[in-house]
Amino acid sequence: MVHLGNLTVIDQNEPLLMELDPQDLVFLLELPATQRLGHIVSLNRTARYANRLNAFALLERLGEARAGAADGAGTDHDR
Repeated sequence: MVHLGNLTVIDQNEPLLMELDPQDLVFLLELPATQRLGHIVSLNRTARYANRLNAFALLERLGEARAGAADGAGTDHDR
């Protein structure tokens, strides 16, 4: 389970996001939406991920998770 502030961002039912290390997930969620794809591609090139990440599916899911967290907090930084 990963938390962003006091909100639960993912749990065991999120296999796409569970592929990320928790620190990488929080980092990506905190980035502006326009910067996420480049960072996902960079992470995917590391030995830790070895091109296992589906960059576009992950980008979409991160946007959904960030929008859900922002809606729950009363703000939406990506729109």
